[in-house]
Amino acid sequence: MWEGLYFYGFGEDDERGEGYFSSIEEALEHARKNTDEYDTVNIGRGEILEFRVDGQSVLDQIDDDVDAEGIEVNFFWSMDLPKEDIDDLSEMLTQTFRAWADKHGCAKFVEYITDVKKYDLETGWQV
Repeated sequence: MWEGLYFYGFGEDDERGEGYFSSIEEALEHARKNTDEYDTVNIGRGEILEFRVDGQSVLDQIDDDVDAEGIEVNFFWSMDLPKEDIDDLSEMLTQTFRAWADKHGCAKFVEYITDVKKYDLETGWQV
C-alpha cells in the first residue's frame, strides 16, 4: 500500500496531507485543494525497508570477537564460502529475526518517504 506511492507535506514541519497518490500530479492536485496558506508543497515517494540479517556481517562479527580475545584460530568462515552458503545463512537468520519480532511486537520493516522535492502549487513545477 505504501511503496511507490506519493505523499505531500506543507511548510518546514512537512504537515502531511491526507491520502496516498499514484502520481506527483495527483498529489499536487490534492494539495492545491487543501491549502490556502502555502505557495509550495513538498512531495516524496514512499518506500519500505524490510529488516534483514546479513549472514556475512554476522560471520565477520564472530571473527572480530575471536580476534579481540586474542585467539588465533582459522575458522571455516575465514575461508571462501560459496555465496549460496552465505545467502542461506542470511535467509535463516532473517526468518529467526522476523519470528522474534512477531513474538515481541517489534517492527520488521520501516516505512519512509524519500526523494522529496519542492513544487510550486500554482505551476506544478519543481522549485
